[in-house]
Amino acid sequence: MFSPSDITVYVPFYNAGRTIVRSIDSLKSQSITPFEILIINDGSQESLPDLHGCRVVNHSINKGLACARNTAIKNCSTKLIASIDADVTVDPHWLENLLLCLNESGACGVAGRMDEFLKEGVGNQWRSVHMAQHWGEGIIENPRFLFGANTLYVRDVLVESGFYDENLRTNNEDRTMSEKIYSSGRKLVYTPHAKCFHLREDSAESILSGYWGWHHAKGLVEGDFDSVEGIYGRIGRVNFGISNYRYNLDRENCRNDFLALDLLIPYVFCCKDIIFYCMRNSIPVPNLKVLAEALIPEYVNDLLKFIPEFKVENEKIDWFDSYLSRFRECLEGFNTAKNLRDLDLESWFFENIDRVTEEI
Repeated sequence: MFSPSDITVYVPFYNAGRTIVRSIDSLKSQSITPFEILIINDGSQESLPDLHGCRVVNHSINKGLACARNTAIKNCSTKLIASIDADVTVDPHWLENLLLCLNESGACGVAGRMDEFLKEGVGNQWRSVHMAQHWGEGIIENPRFLFGANTLYVRDVLVESGFYDENLRTNNEDRTMSEKIYSSGRKLVYTPHAKCFHLREDSAESILSGYWGWHHAKGLVEGDFDSVEGIYGRIGRVNFGISNYRYNLDRENCRNDFLALDLLIPYVFCCKDIIFYCMRNSIPVPNLKVLAEALIPEYVNDLLKFIPEFKVENEKIDWFDSYLSRFRECLEGFNTAKNLRDLDLESWFFENIDRVTEEI
């Protein structure tokens, strides 16, 4: 049986100064006391607040969440290692309930239930439904994977599994770790009794970029961003496919406030795919404004708010002409543009995003 003194809790930190103090305060208020609280400062541009009683390990540059997790494992001297993200606050009995579940189940890793703390605004509401980081109300043995925002693992199992995949940087490192653990025949458990809360805040403009982060990692592993053909293939299969699925699901469940965001997924995902592909391959980023014009030309300036990295490249880029043609074909095939025009977009944009008044 493991005890509280067997636990090191770590928190990866990167530009999370707004929430880290609340996260650490909640760890210091636990019903059981871990051996140590460890902060991994992953090359943050923001200064780490003075967090008395915590040990800090610094990265000289930002290396990504997966690397921060691996640094924590390497600096952990206890049998168990727990973690929360720097924008998470935990219930006073969170760690106690995780330890109880681990001891009773014989699993090598457990995770709790995380709910969204902020519920106002379409971005936060959309995230709470479509980016929920829990598996419901019941205990589940061997769920699809353990969400990484709050976990407790046997440390040696993470080492034996080859650590987290640092190529994934900030997304999907939790899912792939679960898959590696399952491949060795070991057990994981989800328990809703270990409760925590996500302090993230999203607007309508920011939420889909975060959602893209969830869905690009698999493509990264499978080589989608290694060639133009790879990102062509994502247009219909991933970007419009996910949009169609979410739109139909929300329409069936009368979540009408979500429909515009669902239909904007292909635009945001395609822009993010292109930017990521160009940065990864050190080539110029094309003028992404034409994607907005193809989608709903009367709202081009509003759409540009969804792509903070927007950049005009004046030179002609041949491969992008073919990409734009494929994008237009999918628009017609999935009825995305028609569905957008059927919505009251003027009211939706006015209510949910900061209006763009300058021509870009």
